[in-house]
Amino acid sequence: MAVLTADRNTDQKDVTLKSYPLATDIAYHGGMAVINSAGYAAPASDTAGNSRVIGVFDENVDNSGGSAGDKNVRVRSGRAFSLVGVALAQTDLGKTMYVVDDQTFDADPQAAAIVAGTLVEFISATSGYVYISGPESGSGGDVFVQEISMRVRNETGGAFEAGDLVTAQAYDQTEDRFTVVLADRDSQGLAAQELWVMREALANATNGTAYKTYRETAQDTSGGTEGDPVYLSATAGDWTRTDATDADPNGVARVIGYIAVVHASTGEVEINLQGGGIHQYGTNEIQNTAITTAKLAAANAYTSTSPTGAGIGYATGAGGAVTQATNRTTGVTLNTLTGTITTNNASLAAEASADFIVTNSTVAIGDVVILSIQSGENSGGTLVGVQDVTAGTFAIRVHNGNAASGTAETGAILINFAVIKAVSA
Repeated sequence: MAVLTADRNTDQKDVTLKSYPLATDIAYHGGMAVINSAGYAAPASDTAGNSRVIGVFDENVDNSGGSAGDKNVRVRSGRAFSLVGVALAQTDLGKTMYVVDDQTFDADPQAAAIVAGTLVEFISATSGYVYISGPESGSGGDVFVQEISMRVRNETGGAFEAGDLVTAQAYDQTEDRFTVVLADRDSQGLAAQELWVMREALANATNGTAYKTYRETAQDTSGGTEGDPVYLSATAGDWTRTDATDADPNGVARVIGYIAVVHASTGEVEINLQGGGIHQYGTNEIQNTAITTAKLAAANAYTSTSPTGAGIGYATGAGGAVTQATNRTTGVTLNTLTGTITTNNASLAAEASADFIVTNSTVAIGDVVILSIQSGENSGGTLVGVQDVTAGTFAIRVHNGNAASGTAETGAILINFAVIKAVSA
């Protein structure tokens, strides 16, 4: 390809949170991750063939009993992570650190010299923050997860905790941030178009960041099953395993995540709000938006100002068709609300009429049946009309309107009909 001579629209991807196919290992949440020589994510180790550290595992995934790539694991990068050091000193600040194991680093290169990152904060001889920039290149089978965040401010008068569900309430121009409040099912939650989750505690009158995803740990998920949905709770900021629509047909439930680990005290919930939170509606909520018999009875009129569209009537599946046998007075049977009747083509003289009965179980005695000729007539003066309506039948009259000695009707006429339900009281 030639060098650029104009601007180029180059695609971008945020890879600070990225999913990789996992080797036959256990990825522990908080452990350093590398790409092994086979191209799969693996716990960091001083092993020849491993890549530099690509980030820290953002979840616990056990693929030890499967084949490489059977499961994927999320890896977070582009941050400084607090890890275990070996004989660190203040003079190591800013230097490249090397992998000892999946939680330990050293300023001195090990046998395979696998790079962990850069020491950006010295804590003690055994602790420091290492900045891990992320992958230098991808690998086959990667699944990219877009990180979505919002700059927020807490002005509620109370503190937020990690895992609290919040929603924007207003905008603080001075701080250039949205002010957020704890979301709940009964008030803020249902009105909120957007829900967010806090990953860190946020004191009152301070600024922070809210996100769309979070793995909440140390939870009581007993009684549930891995993969069960959890819902926005009536308790502000919290989630619940109880579906609001189970006990309340008027309820609306917002799915905010799923149970990842079942345990009475160390359970985990994967919160994912990137789709806005799935809504589930109770029976009455659906009925409230539906056109019901009661609503139609209470209405005065239904009108449309649109000159185009589907119109009023029946859709495919409601109709049927039948052909009249023998002659023009032979009865037909068609038990649909709408349809097409093809008449016999026996000659019908000018000024003559022929009546026939349509047996139709959908017809009540008070109904109105509408007819029109679709095609097929040849005399130029043929008319059709309904003569009688009874419970289960209606009579059609075919009349040749030509003057005496005029053209006889010899066509097989296609007659469209539609039944409109009606009553006399």
